[in-house]
Amino acid sequence: MAQELDSLQPVTPSKGVLALVRRADHRFDQWIQGWNPYRPERLMSRDIEPMRIDEQVVKVKVTRFIMIAATLFFIWACVAPLDGGVTMQGNVTVAGYRKAIQSASGGVVQAILIHEGEKVKAGQVLIRVNPLTADANLAGAESDYVDVLVRESRLRALSTGASSISWAPELEQFGHNRQIEDAKAFQVRLFNARRNVQAQQIAGLREQSAGLNAAIVSHQVQLRTLGQELDNTRRLAKDGFVPQAQVNQTERTKADQDAAMASTRSQIGSIQAQIAGLDAAFAKEISDEAATVQKSREAAVAKLQAAKFDQSNTALRAPVDGTIVNLQVYTVGGVIGAGTVLAEIVPSHGKLVVETQVPSKSIDKVKVGLPVSLRFSAFNTSTTPMVDGRVLNVGVDRLKSVPGQEPKPGQDDFYLAQIETTEEGAKKIADLKVQTGMPVDVIVKTGERTFMSYLLKPLTDKFALAFK
Repeated sequence: MAQELDSLQPVTPSKGVLALVRRADHRFDQWIQGWNPYRPERLMSRDIEPMRIDEQVVKVKVTRFIMIAATLFFIWACVAPLDGGVTMQGNVTVAGYRKAIQSASGGVVQAILIHEGEKVKAGQVLIRVNPLTADANLAGAESDYVDVLVRESRLRALSTGASSISWAPELEQFGHNRQIEDAKAFQVRLFNARRNVQAQQIAGLREQSAGLNAAIVSHQVQLRTLGQELDNTRRLAKDGFVPQAQVNQTERTKADQDAAMASTRSQIGSIQAQIAGLDAAFAKEISDEAATVQKSREAAVAKLQAAKFDQSNTALRAPVDGTIVNLQVYTVGGVIGAGTVLAEIVPSHGKLVVETQVPSKSIDKVKVGLPVSLRFSAFNTSTTPMVDGRVLNVGVDRLKSVPGQEPKPGQDDFYLAQIETTEEGAKKIADLKVQTGMPVDVIVKTGERTFMSYLLKPLTDKFALAFK
Protein backbone atom coordinates (compact mmCIF):
# COMPACT_ATOMS: atom_id res chain seq x y z
CA MET A 1 0.00 0.00 0.00
CA ALA A 2 2.83 2.40 0.87
CA GLN A 3 4.44 1.69 -2.43
CA GLU A 4 1.20 2.46 -4.23
CA LEU A 5 0.91 5.76 -2.42
CA ASP A 6 4.47 6.64 -3.26
CA SER A 7 3.82 5.86 -6.86
CA LEU A 8 1.03 8.51 -7.06
CA GLN A 9 2.28 11.80 -8.60
CA PRO A 10 0.53 15.20 -8.15
CA VAL A 11 -1.48 16.36 -11.16
CA THR A 12 0.04 19.47 -12.66
CA PRO A 13 -1.68 21.85 -15.06
CA SER A 14 -0.65 21.90 -18.67
CA LYS A 15 1.92 24.39 -19.84
CA GLY A 16 -0.66 26.31 -21.91
CA VAL A 17 -2.96 26.88 -18.93
CA LEU A 18 -0.06 27.96 -16.75
CA ALA A 19 1.11 30.40 -19.39
CA LEU A 20 -2.40 31.86 -19.69
CA VAL A 21 -2.69 32.31 -15.92
CA ARG A 22 0.73 33.92 -15.69
CA ARG A 23 -0.08 36.28 -18.54
CA ALA A 24 -3.39 37.33 -16.89
CA ASP A 25 -1.64 37.86 -13.56
CA HIS A 26 1.06 39.90 -15.24
CA ARG A 27 -1.50 42.12 -17.01
CA PHE A 28 -3.42 42.60 -13.75
CA ASP A 29 -0.17 43.65 -12.06
CA GLN A 30 0.48 46.11 -14.85
CA TRP A 31 -3.02 47.51 -14.50
CA ILE A 32 -2.57 47.89 -10.75
CA GLN A 33 0.78 49.54 -11.26
CA GLY A 34 -0.81 51.91 -13.74
CA TRP A 35 -3.00 53.17 -10.92
CA ASN A 36 -0.08 53.46 -8.50
CA PRO A 37 1.03 57.13 -8.19
CA TYR A 38 4.16 56.04 -6.35
CA ARG A 39 5.73 53.84 -9.00
CA PRO A 40 9.54 54.06 -8.70
CA GLU A 41 10.19 55.01 -12.31
CA ARG A 42 7.70 57.89 -11.96
CA LEU A 43 9.19 59.17 -8.72
CA MET A 44 12.87 58.74 -9.74
CA SER A 45 12.31 60.89 -12.81
CA ARG A 46 11.40 63.69 -10.39
CA ASP A 47 14.20 62.92 -7.88
CA ILE A 48 11.72 61.58 -5.32
CA GLU A 49 12.56 58.66 -3.17
CA PRO A 50 10.05 55.92 -4.02
CA MET A 51 7.73 54.67 -1.32
CA ARG A 52 7.34 50.96 -0.94
CA ILE A 53 3.72 49.75 -1.25
CA ASP A 54 2.39 46.30 -0.67
CA GLU A 55 0.88 45.41 -4.04
CA GLN A 56 -1.09 42.54 -2.56
CA VAL A 57 -2.99 44.95 -0.31
CA VAL A 58 -3.86 47.11 -3.31
CA LYS A 59 -5.12 44.08 -5.22
CA VAL A 60 -7.34 43.07 -2.32
CA LYS A 61 -8.82 46.56 -1.95
CA VAL A 62 -9.50 46.93 -5.66
CA THR A 63 -11.08 43.49 -5.82
CA ARG A 64 -13.20 44.29 -2.78
CA PHE A 65 -14.34 47.59 -4.33
CA ILE A 66 -15.31 45.89 -7.59
CA MET A 67 -17.25 43.18 -5.74
CA ILE A 68 -19.08 45.73 -3.57
CA ALA A 69 -19.96 47.87 -6.60
CA ALA A 70 -21.17 44.82 -8.52
CA THR A 71 -23.26 43.70 -5.54
CA LEU A 72 -24.84 47.13 -5.13
CA PHE A 73 -25.58 47.31 -8.84
CA PHE A 74 -27.19 43.86 -8.73
CA ILE A 75 -29.34 44.84 -5.75
CA TRP A 76 -30.38 48.08 -7.48
CA ALA A 77 -31.21 46.21 -10.70
CA CYS A 78 -33.41 43.76 -8.78
CA VAL A 79 -35.16 46.22 -6.44
CA ALA A 80 -35.19 49.77 -7.81
CA PRO A 81 -38.45 50.50 -9.72
CA LEU A 82 -38.27 52.00 -13.19
CA ASP A 83 -41.24 53.39 -15.08
CA GLY A 84 -42.44 50.97 -17.70
CA GLY A 85 -44.14 52.29 -20.78
CA VAL A 86 -44.92 52.15 -24.47
CA THR A 87 -43.13 54.69 -26.66
CA MET A 88 -44.85 55.96 -29.80
CA GLN A 89 -44.82 58.85 -32.21
CA GLY A 90 -47.83 61.13 -32.54
CA ASN A 91 -49.02 64.41 -33.97
CA VAL A 92 -51.08 67.31 -32.71
CA THR A 93 -54.29 66.79 -34.63
CA VAL A 94 -56.49 69.48 -33.14
CA ALA A 95 -55.80 72.11 -30.52
CA GLY A 96 -58.84 71.65 -28.32
CA TYR A 97 -60.80 70.71 -31.47
CA ARG A 98 -61.73 73.32 -34.05
CA LYS A 99 -64.98 75.13 -33.34
CA ALA A 100 -67.26 75.43 -36.37
CA ILE A 101 -69.17 78.66 -36.94
CA GLN A 102 -72.58 77.82 -38.43
CA SER A 103 -75.96 79.44 -38.96
CA ALA A 104 -78.83 77.37 -37.60
CA SER A 105 -81.47 78.70 -40.00
CA GLY A 106 -79.48 80.31 -42.80
CA GLY A 107 -80.35 83.63 -44.41
CA VAL A 108 -78.76 86.60 -46.15
CA VAL A 109 -75.31 87.79 -45.03
CA GLN A 110 -75.56 91.34 -43.70
CA ALA A 111 -71.98 91.90 -42.50
CA ILE A 112 -68.65 90.02 -42.34
CA LEU A 113 -66.60 91.30 -39.41
CA ILE A 114 -63.58 88.95 -39.55
CA HIS A 115 -60.83 87.82 -41.89
CA GLU A 116 -58.68 84.71 -42.24
CA GLY A 117 -56.14 84.32 -39.42
CA GLU A 118 -57.70 87.00 -37.20
CA LYS A 119 -57.50 86.58 -33.42
CA VAL A 120 -60.95 86.71 -31.82
CA LYS A 121 -62.33 86.71 -28.28
CA ALA A 122 -65.15 84.59 -26.90
CA GLY A 123 -68.50 86.32 -27.52
CA GLN A 124 -67.18 88.53 -30.31
CA VAL A 125 -69.59 88.99 -33.24
CA LEU A 126 -68.09 87.42 -36.36
CA ILE A 127 -70.83 87.47 -39.00
CA ARG A 128 -74.27 89.10 -39.05
CA VAL A 129 -77.23 87.60 -40.89
CA ASN A 130 -80.10 89.87 -42.00
CA PRO A 131 -82.53 89.80 -39.03
CA LEU A 132 -85.69 90.95 -40.85
CA THR A 133 -87.38 87.54 -40.97
CA ALA A 134 -86.19 86.57 -37.50
CA ASP A 135 -87.43 89.86 -36.00
CA ALA A 136 -90.85 89.43 -37.61
CA ASN A 137 -91.14 85.87 -36.31
CA LEU A 138 -90.11 87.01 -32.84
CA ALA A 139 -92.69 89.81 -32.83
CA GLY A 140 -95.42 87.36 -33.82
CA ALA A 141 -94.36 84.87 -31.16
CA GLU A 142 -94.30 87.60 -28.49
CA SER A 143 -97.78 88.74 -29.53
CA ASP A 144 -99.15 85.20 -29.20
CA TYR A 145 -97.48 84.78 -25.82
CA VAL A 146 -98.86 88.09 -24.53
CA ASP A 147 -102.35 87.11 -25.68
CA VAL A 148 -102.09 83.85 -23.76
CA LEU A 149 -100.86 85.62 -20.61
CA VAL A 150 -103.69 88.20 -20.54
CA ARG A 151 -106.31 85.51 -21.19
CA GLU A 152 -104.82 83.43 -18.40
CA SER A 153 -104.95 86.43 -16.04
CA ARG A 154 -108.63 87.07 -16.86
CA LEU A 155 -109.60 83.44 -16.27
CA ARG A 156 -107.71 83.38 -12.96
CA ALA A 157 -109.62 86.44 -11.77
CA LEU A 158 -112.98 84.96 -12.84
CA SER A 159 -112.27 81.63 -11.13
CA THR A 160 -111.33 83.28 -7.82
CA GLY A 161 -114.22 85.76 -7.91
CA ALA A 162 -111.88 88.76 -7.84
CA SER A 163 -113.32 92.17 -8.61
CA SER A 164 -110.40 93.05 -10.92
CA ILE A 165 -107.67 91.34 -12.92
CA SER A 166 -104.17 90.84 -11.51
CA TRP A 167 -101.90 90.58 -14.52
CA ALA A 168 -99.30 87.82 -14.85
CA PRO A 169 -95.80 88.96 -13.79
CA GLU A 170 -94.38 87.54 -17.06
CA LEU A 171 -95.92 90.52 -18.87
CA GLU A 172 -93.43 92.88 -17.24
CA GLN A 173 -90.60 91.64 -19.49
CA PHE A 174 -92.38 93.14 -22.51
CA GLY A 175 -92.68 96.60 -20.96
CA HIS A 176 -95.64 98.88 -21.64
CA ASN A 177 -96.48 99.22 -25.31
CA ARG A 178 -99.68 99.89 -27.18
CA GLN A 179 -100.18 96.28 -28.20
CA ILE A 180 -100.04 94.99 -24.63
CA GLU A 181 -102.30 97.76 -23.33
CA ASP A 182 -104.88 96.98 -26.04
CA ALA A 183 -104.75 93.28 -25.16
CA LYS A 184 -105.27 94.09 -21.48
CA ALA A 185 -108.17 96.44 -22.23
CA PHE A 186 -109.88 93.80 -24.36
CA GLN A 187 -109.60 91.20 -21.61
CA VAL A 188 -110.94 93.69 -19.05
CA ARG A 189 -114.02 94.23 -21.23
CA LEU A 190 -114.55 90.48 -21.52
CA PHE A 191 -114.05 90.11 -17.78
CA ASN A 192 -116.61 92.79 -16.91
CA ALA A 193 -119.12 91.57 -19.50
CA ARG A 194 -118.95 87.97 -18.29
CA ARG A 195 -119.23 88.98 -14.67
CA ASN A 196 -122.21 91.24 -15.45
CA VAL A 197 -124.05 88.51 -17.36
CA GLN A 198 -123.49 86.06 -14.56
CA ALA A 199 -124.48 88.58 -11.91
CA GLN A 200 -127.65 89.60 -13.79
CA GLN A 201 -128.79 86.02 -14.28
CA ILE A 202 -128.26 85.18 -10.64
CA ALA A 203 -129.84 88.46 -9.49
CA GLY A 204 -133.01 87.71 -11.52
CA LEU A 205 -133.32 84.27 -10.02
CA ARG A 206 -132.73 85.59 -6.54
CA GLU A 207 -135.49 88.18 -7.05
CA GLN A 208 -137.87 85.38 -8.04
CA SER A 209 -136.78 83.44 -4.99
CA ALA A 210 -137.42 86.47 -2.76
CA GLY A 211 -140.94 86.87 -4.21
CA LEU A 212 -141.72 83.23 -3.61
CA ASN A 213 -140.44 83.50 -0.05
CA ALA A 214 -142.87 86.39 0.49
CA ALA A 215 -145.69 84.24 -0.94
CA ILE A 216 -144.80 81.50 1.52
CA VAL A 217 -145.10 83.98 4.39
CA SER A 218 -148.55 84.98 3.07
CA HIS A 219 -149.57 81.35 2.81
CA GLN A 220 -148.43 80.76 6.36
CA VAL A 221 -150.56 83.67 7.63
CA GLN A 222 -153.59 82.46 5.72
CA LEU A 223 -153.08 78.93 7.00
CA ARG A 224 -153.02 80.14 10.60
CA THR A 225 -156.21 82.10 10.00
CA LEU A 226 -157.90 79.17 8.29
CA GLY A 227 -156.81 76.88 11.09
CA GLN A 228 -158.49 79.07 13.70
CA GLU A 229 -161.58 79.45 11.52
CA LEU A 230 -161.78 75.69 11.01
CA ASP A 231 -161.59 75.06 14.75
CA ASN A 232 -164.43 77.52 15.43
CA THR A 233 -166.54 76.15 12.61
CA ARG A 234 -166.15 72.61 13.88
CA ARG A 235 -167.35 73.62 17.40
CA LEU A 236 -170.33 75.48 15.98
CA ALA A 237 -171.18 72.57 13.71
CA LYS A 238 -170.95 70.24 16.68
CA ASP A 239 -173.47 72.40 18.57
CA GLY A 240 -175.64 72.60 15.46
CA PHE A 241 -175.25 76.28 14.82
CA VAL A 242 -173.62 75.89 11.34
CA PRO A 243 -174.06 73.18 8.76
CA GLN A 244 -171.38 70.53 8.22
CA ALA A 245 -170.96 71.74 4.65
CA GLN A 246 -169.39 74.96 5.91
CA VAL A 247 -166.84 72.91 7.84
CA ASN A 248 -166.01 70.98 4.72
CA GLN A 249 -165.61 74.18 2.72
CA THR A 250 -163.18 75.59 5.26
CA GLU A 251 -161.17 72.36 5.20
CA ARG A 252 -160.95 72.51 1.39
CA THR A 253 -159.77 76.11 1.54
CA LYS A 254 -157.06 75.23 4.06
CA ALA A 255 -155.92 72.27 1.91
CA ASP A 256 -155.65 74.54 -1.11
CA GLN A 257 -153.42 76.90 0.88
CA ASP A 258 -151.21 73.99 1.96
CA ALA A 259 -150.86 72.90 -1.66
CA ALA A 260 -150.08 76.44 -2.81
CA MET A 261 -147.36 76.83 -0.15
CA ALA A 262 -145.81 73.48 -1.13
CA SER A 263 -145.79 74.56 -4.76
CA THR A 264 -144.14 77.82 -3.81
CA ARG A 265 -141.47 75.96 -1.83
CA SER A 266 -140.86 73.74 -4.85
CA GLN A 267 -140.40 76.78 -7.04
CA ILE A 268 -137.88 78.20 -4.57
CA GLY A 269 -135.94 74.93 -4.68
CA SER A 270 -135.98 75.01 -8.46
CA ILE A 271 -134.64 78.56 -8.48
CA GLN A 272 -131.85 77.62 -6.07
CA ALA A 273 -130.98 74.70 -8.35
CA GLN A 274 -130.85 77.09 -11.30
CA ILE A 275 -128.49 79.38 -9.40
CA ALA A 276 -126.24 76.43 -8.54
CA GLY A 277 -126.42 75.31 -12.17
CA LEU A 278 -125.36 78.75 -13.35
CA ASP A 279 -122.39 78.72 -10.96
CA ALA A 280 -121.38 75.21 -12.08
CA ALA A 281 -121.74 76.10 -15.75
CA PHE A 282 -119.72 79.26 -15.15
CA ALA A 283 -116.96 77.29 -13.40
CA LYS A 284 -116.93 74.63 -16.13
CA GLU A 285 -116.76 77.28 -18.83
CA ILE A 286 -113.75 78.87 -17.11
CA SER A 287 -112.10 75.47 -16.55
CA ASP A 288 -112.50 74.42 -20.18
CA GLU A 289 -111.20 77.73 -21.44
CA ALA A 290 -108.29 77.58 -18.97
CA ALA A 291 -107.33 74.12 -20.27
CA THR A 292 -107.36 75.46 -23.82
CA VAL A 293 -105.31 78.47 -22.77
CA GLN A 294 -102.79 76.21 -21.02
CA LYS A 295 -102.21 74.26 -24.22
CA SER A 296 -101.94 77.51 -26.13
CA ARG A 297 -99.42 78.74 -23.56
CA GLU A 298 -97.17 75.70 -24.04
CA ALA A 299 -97.27 76.17 -27.80
CA ALA A 300 -96.65 79.92 -27.46
CA VAL A 301 -93.66 79.38 -25.13
CA ALA A 302 -92.10 76.88 -27.54
CA LYS A 303 -92.70 79.22 -30.47
CA LEU A 304 -91.22 82.16 -28.55
CA GLN A 305 -88.11 80.20 -27.57
CA ALA A 306 -87.57 79.12 -31.18
CA ALA A 307 -88.04 82.69 -32.40
CA LYS A 308 -85.58 84.02 -29.81
CA PHE A 309 -83.08 81.35 -30.81
CA ASP A 310 -83.35 82.27 -34.49
CA GLN A 311 -83.11 85.96 -33.68
CA SER A 312 -80.03 85.48 -31.48
CA ASN A 313 -78.36 83.47 -34.24
CA THR A 314 -78.51 86.38 -36.64
CA ALA A 315 -75.33 87.53 -34.87
CA LEU A 316 -72.84 84.66 -35.08
CA ARG A 317 -70.40 84.89 -32.16
CA ALA A 318 -67.10 83.23 -31.27
CA PRO A 319 -67.63 80.44 -28.71
CA VAL A 320 -64.00 80.61 -27.49
CA ASP A 321 -60.85 82.66 -27.80
CA GLY A 322 -58.92 81.60 -30.86
CA THR A 323 -57.85 82.16 -34.45
CA ILE A 324 -60.13 82.25 -37.50
CA VAL A 325 -59.31 79.60 -40.10
CA ASN A 326 -61.10 78.13 -43.11
CA LEU A 327 -63.25 81.23 -43.72
CA GLN A 328 -65.85 80.29 -46.34
CA VAL A 329 -68.00 83.41 -46.75
CA TYR A 330 -66.82 86.61 -48.43
CA THR A 331 -69.93 88.17 -50.05
CA VAL A 332 -72.19 90.60 -48.20
CA GLY A 333 -75.73 89.93 -49.41
CA GLY A 334 -74.97 86.33 -50.28
CA VAL A 335 -77.29 83.55 -49.18
CA ILE A 336 -76.10 80.90 -46.73
CA GLY A 337 -77.84 77.64 -45.99
CA ALA A 338 -78.83 76.27 -42.61
CA GLY A 339 -75.98 74.38 -40.97
CA THR A 340 -73.35 75.57 -43.46
CA VAL A 341 -69.87 75.90 -41.91
CA LEU A 342 -68.93 79.55 -42.46
CA ALA A 343 -65.60 79.50 -40.61
CA GLU A 344 -63.66 77.63 -37.94
CA ILE A 345 -61.86 78.74 -34.79
CA VAL A 346 -58.72 77.10 -33.47
CA PRO A 347 -58.92 77.67 -29.68
CA SER A 348 -56.04 79.58 -28.12
CA HIS A 349 -56.19 77.80 -24.79
CA GLY A 350 -57.42 74.57 -23.38
CA LYS A 351 -56.31 70.98 -23.47
CA LEU A 352 -54.34 69.69 -26.43
CA VAL A 353 -55.23 66.48 -28.22
CA VAL A 354 -52.50 64.29 -29.73
CA GLU A 355 -53.27 61.44 -32.10
CA THR A 356 -50.93 58.44 -32.16
CA GLN A 357 -50.77 54.97 -33.67
CA VAL A 358 -50.52 52.12 -31.17
CA PRO A 359 -48.86 48.99 -32.65
CA SER A 360 -51.16 46.00 -32.43
CA LYS A 361 -48.54 44.09 -30.43
CA SER A 362 -48.74 46.77 -27.71
CA ILE A 363 -52.50 47.33 -27.66
CA ASP A 364 -52.94 45.19 -24.53
CA LYS A 365 -50.78 47.68 -22.60
CA VAL A 366 -52.51 50.90 -23.66
CA LYS A 367 -55.76 51.56 -21.80
CA VAL A 368 -58.03 54.57 -21.47
CA GLY A 369 -57.04 56.70 -18.49
CA LEU A 370 -53.37 55.66 -18.30
CA PRO A 371 -50.93 58.52 -17.57
CA VAL A 372 -48.82 59.74 -20.48
CA SER A 373 -45.69 61.85 -20.84
CA LEU A 374 -45.51 64.05 -23.95
CA ARG A 375 -42.43 65.66 -25.43
CA PHE A 376 -43.00 68.23 -28.18
CA SER A 377 -39.92 67.50 -30.25
CA ALA A 378 -40.49 70.45 -32.58
CA PHE A 379 -39.43 72.78 -29.77
CA ASN A 380 -36.08 73.00 -28.00
CA THR A 381 -36.04 69.83 -25.90
CA SER A 382 -33.65 71.36 -23.35
CA THR A 383 -36.07 74.16 -22.48
CA THR A 384 -39.43 72.52 -23.20
CA PRO A 385 -40.72 70.50 -20.24
CA MET A 386 -42.35 67.10 -20.43
CA VAL A 387 -46.12 67.50 -20.48
CA ASP A 388 -48.43 65.24 -18.52
CA GLY A 389 -51.47 63.75 -20.20
CA ARG A 390 -53.75 60.76 -20.21
CA VAL A 391 -55.13 58.31 -22.75
CA LEU A 392 -58.44 59.78 -23.87
CA ASN A 393 -59.60 57.16 -26.35
CA VAL A 394 -58.34 53.94 -27.95
CA GLY A 395 -59.76 52.66 -31.23
CA VAL A 396 -61.75 49.44 -31.12
CA ASP A 397 -60.67 48.15 -34.52
CA ARG A 398 -57.33 47.57 -36.19
CA LEU A 399 -56.30 49.89 -39.01
CA LYS A 400 -53.88 49.36 -41.88
CA SER A 401 -50.90 51.55 -42.64
CA VAL A 402 -51.31 50.84 -46.36
CA PRO A 403 -54.98 50.70 -47.37
CA GLY A 404 -55.88 47.72 -49.54
CA GLN A 405 -52.95 45.58 -48.41
CA GLU A 406 -52.96 42.93 -45.74
CA PRO A 407 -50.74 44.25 -42.93
CA LYS A 408 -47.89 42.34 -41.34
CA PRO A 409 -49.02 41.41 -37.82
CA GLY A 410 -47.55 43.79 -35.26
CA GLN A 411 -45.84 45.96 -37.86
CA ASP A 412 -48.11 47.51 -40.49
CA ASP A 413 -51.30 47.39 -38.43
CA PHE A 414 -52.15 49.70 -35.56
CA TYR A 415 -54.91 51.10 -33.35
CA LEU A 416 -55.64 54.80 -33.35
CA ALA A 417 -55.42 56.45 -29.92
CA GLN A 418 -56.01 59.97 -28.71
CA ILE A 419 -53.98 61.54 -25.91
CA GLU A 420 -55.27 64.52 -23.95
CA THR A 421 -53.07 66.84 -21.91
CA THR A 422 -53.99 67.59 -18.33
CA GLU A 423 -54.86 71.15 -17.36
CA GLU A 424 -51.54 71.47 -15.54
CA GLY A 425 -49.72 70.08 -18.56
CA ALA A 426 -51.43 72.51 -20.92
CA LYS A 427 -50.34 75.42 -18.71
CA LYS A 428 -46.68 74.37 -19.08
CA ILE A 429 -46.75 75.04 -22.83
CA ALA A 430 -49.35 77.80 -22.83
CA ASP A 431 -46.75 80.27 -24.12
CA LEU A 432 -45.67 78.02 -26.99
CA LYS A 433 -47.29 78.18 -30.41
CA VAL A 434 -48.59 74.65 -30.80
CA GLN A 435 -49.89 73.98 -34.30
CA THR A 436 -51.75 71.14 -35.91
CA GLY A 437 -49.41 68.45 -37.26
CA MET A 438 -46.54 69.04 -34.85
CA PRO A 439 -44.66 65.82 -33.95
CA VAL A 440 -44.93 64.57 -30.39
CA ASP A 441 -43.04 61.82 -28.59
CA VAL A 442 -45.59 59.82 -26.60
CA ILE A 443 -44.71 57.61 -23.64
CA VAL A 444 -47.67 55.73 -22.16
CA LYS A 445 -46.82 54.75 -18.59
CA THR A 446 -47.94 51.17 -18.03
CA GLY A 447 -46.47 50.64 -14.55
CA GLU A 448 -43.16 50.06 -12.74
CA ARG A 449 -40.53 47.39 -13.54
CA THR A 450 -37.02 46.69 -12.35
CA PHE A 451 -33.90 46.95 -14.52
CA MET A 452 -33.33 43.21 -14.11
CA SER A 453 -36.79 42.44 -15.46
CA TYR A 454 -35.93 44.44 -18.58
CA LEU A 455 -32.74 42.40 -19.04
CA LEU A 456 -34.43 39.05 -18.45
CA LYS A 457 -37.62 39.79 -20.42
CA PRO A 458 -36.36 38.39 -23.77
CA LEU A 459 -35.04 35.28 -22.02
CA THR A 460 -38.27 34.64 -20.07
CA ASP A 461 -40.33 35.13 -23.23
CA LYS A 462 -38.19 32.53 -25.04
CA PHE A 463 -38.56 30.12 -22.13
CA ALA A 464 -42.34 30.66 -22.07
CA LEU A 465 -42.56 29.77 -25.75
CA ALA A 466 -40.14 26.86 -25.45
CA PHE A 467 -42.08 25.08 -22.70
CA LYS A 468 -45.51 25.42 -24.30
